[in-house]
Amino acid sequence: MKSRSYLLTAAIFLCSCSQRNTPPYAIRDFDPLLQPYLTKAVGTAVVGFDTATLYIENHATDDQITRLSQAESPMLRAIALREMIRRPGFNHFNVIMSHLDDTAMIAWGAGEWGIMFHTVSDDMISNGLWKTKADHDRTADEIIRKHDYLAEAYSALNFMPLKPDYYPHLKIMILRDRPFEQIEKALFTLAKYKKMADIPLISQLLTQHAWEMSSMSFGLMENFPDTAYLEILTKYYPRRFYRKICVDHQVETSARYIDALASYKTARCAQILAAMLDRKPFAPCAADTFTIKDAVLRAIWNNPCPAYDKLRTRISAIMHEILRRDTTDIMPAESIPQAVFPEPGAPVRW
Repeated sequence: MKSRSYLLTAAIFLCSCSQRNTPPYAIRDFDPLLQPYLTKAVGTAVVGFDTATLYIENHATDDQITRLSQAESPMLRAIALREMIRRPGFNHFNVIMSHLDDTAMIAWGAGEWGIMFHTVSDDMISNGLWKTKADHDRTADEIIRKHDYLAEAYSALNFMPLKPDYYPHLKIMILRDRPFEQIEKALFTLAKYKKMADIPLISQLLTQHAWEMSSMSFGLMENFPDTAYLEILTKYYPRRFYRKICVDHQVETSARYIDALASYKTARCAQILAAMLDRKPFAPCAADTFTIKDAVLRAIWNNPCPAYDKLRTRISAIMHEILRRDTTDIMPAESIPQAVFPEPGAPVRW
């Protein structure tokens, strides 16, 4: 009886040490020469460009990389998928489409921004290469309609045309517990549908995240104006306006706020713009005040209305000088750098 139990234990041990022929694959299921590098890559805890990852990319065969994309470790799957969408031997579109549901979380190196987290599928998409624009757009459409929980679904909204069947997904996407920089993209797209019923919800979310608003939010309020947004803009000055300049160091975002505010052309807007011009010093900190002041002057000048008549008279002389300088500073057409477009057949990036 004891001998039988020993044999059974030995058999189980041997089976556990043998390679599996079906996924998910463990590190022991790979070539022994590759295993130390797989272990080291997992041990870094961050998907990046460490020496172990470079070894895997340079020495793993296509078959090993394919098996690695079905590994137990999310980090190894992420490394494999990054490599699969670079190698010419793989159908990049099929690889991406077949791994969109890999929602395991991984850490990745974001350079000067430190360590960030996203899903394996988000990592694959953000590093993706498509052989045609059509495949790229089909992927984005699939992500929005069937995988709207992915971070890259929010990014896809930036370049995909407005479609009726995206609308119900947007209503779900904006209410998720996500960083506002993602929610903001969905809000801007939702505003494009121009449904009056959506304005209270958009206004509520912008109010809740007023201190996080970027140029995209101000673009929303300028391009799709409503009195609900005007209240947000008027309450933004002065506290949040100067915080954005002095604490967040986002002068360009502040300039975008000025454009949005001026577009509403009310007496209250005129008061705020006048307060900006009259402040001495122009900002309560060391900042690029030239950009901010230029934005105020141009915003007033480019939005003629009765509310701004006195301000326009006040700045008339300096604006004529600015406009004259604009015309004399224009670069000759032949010296303007031409846009660089991808060569025909070049991979399409996300």
